[in-house]
Amino acid sequence: MTGEPGEVRAVSKERTVEHFVLARESGLDEILMGGMIQQTLRKVSHLAGSAELLAAGMDVFHNPVRYGAVQKRVGKSRIILMQREDVIYMFSMGSAAANDVDDTNAFVRELVKAIGDFRPRELWTQAFTRMVRSAEWAGDLLKACEVVEKIHCETEISPATPEGKLIFQVLAMIAAAERDYIVRRHTAGRVAQWRRGEWLMSGYPPGYKLGKDRVLRLDHDSVDAVKELLLLFADLSNGPSQIAQRCAALGITTAMLKNMYGDDATIADARNPSQAVTTMLGWMEALRTGRYVLKWRNPFPGVDNISGIPVQAVVEEDDCPHGVLAMSYDIELPEGGWADERVFDLIDQRIAQSKMPSVGGNAHKVTGPFSGFFNSTSDGHEHILIAGTKTTYHLKRRVIDEERRFSGWKGQ
Repeated sequence: MTGEPGEVRAVSKERTVEHFVLARESGLDEILMGGMIQQTLRKVSHLAGSAELLAAGMDVFHNPVRYGAVQKRVGKSRIILMQREDVIYMFSMGSAAANDVDDTNAFVRELVKAIGDFRPRELWTQAFTRMVRSAEWAGDLLKACEVVEKIHCETEISPATPEGKLIFQVLAMIAAAERDYIVRRHTAGRVAQWRRGEWLMSGYPPGYKLGKDRVLRLDHDSVDAVKELLLLFADLSNGPSQIAQRCAALGITTAMLKNMYGDDATIADARNPSQAVTTMLGWMEALRTGRYVLKWRNPFPGVDNISGIPVQAVVEEDDCPHGVLAMSYDIELPEGGWADERVFDLIDQRIAQSKMPSVGGNAHKVTGPFSGFFNSTSDGHEHILIAGTKTTYHLKRRVIDEERRFSGWKGQ
């Protein structure tokens, strides 16, 4: 069933694994995710790989290559996939929200694909709500699960039978309704945090830092480095790789890299440095104006004002049918600003050049590729695919490290 280490095989319509184990936490809190991993893996202690991954815990997110893991960031979710003999383990840390929005239902889409690809005989998870919280995706997930003989959650469900389908759909409706209530309470809490001046996003512009009180403040120690970074962006002859190398030399980082690799991490530590550079470009308007507006989806139908914050209608009615809450921040700028208008105008040109042209609806969108597929050779080297842009890979050849444990993989 597993093949040679590093082997990549095409997915067929035949059953490829016996078990599929899902551990998901809808947030980026490592303590919660670590607890979910422990709860789930203790439930499947009889399956291959469970003891190893239980001992590893969150290390599979920090060092995925060590565990032969394929990882993917899609929307607000970070997904890890691993195979041990006839078992696929899927760990997901991130969002699984109530509405059918690209960012917030990325996890469910990937789960539907994975079940369809591997066609497991049994699916194991701590609770049904770990699978789906969205009524829009319940039907797609149920259809994918028709190949599954048994779902093990709080109870056992046979999704191929009429009774199993009924139980699945009822639990999905309850989960979706529960998620709606959670989103409303969560929004109320976020509004209260904003009114206290707390920064609500996980990321923030280069040149700033978050205090323990979650207030965004100017990082005076990095002002000179960020000003030099803006000049690099404004020089349109510099490519993304050149900018990434210079960012690393300047010690510039992002909030995500610091969370993953520590406070000393730089762009050089990013799996895809060019993508990290693109992330920083997204903050240019805030650096230019000293103002950032967070648009938070309004979960209260028929409401036009929440705690003094007006609800604004949006063009993308399917994504935000009830409008958005526009919560604005005034950001402190260094003396004289970050750069003059000419520099920002050139950066705007770079941003415009880097954007892919719009080609239509969801059917034409592209998603980032998986990275981490291995192939070993007989001369002591191995090859690994690394995600480049949204549609490309880079092939890297390196000396085999025996500490990297990889027990085979099935994929497209």
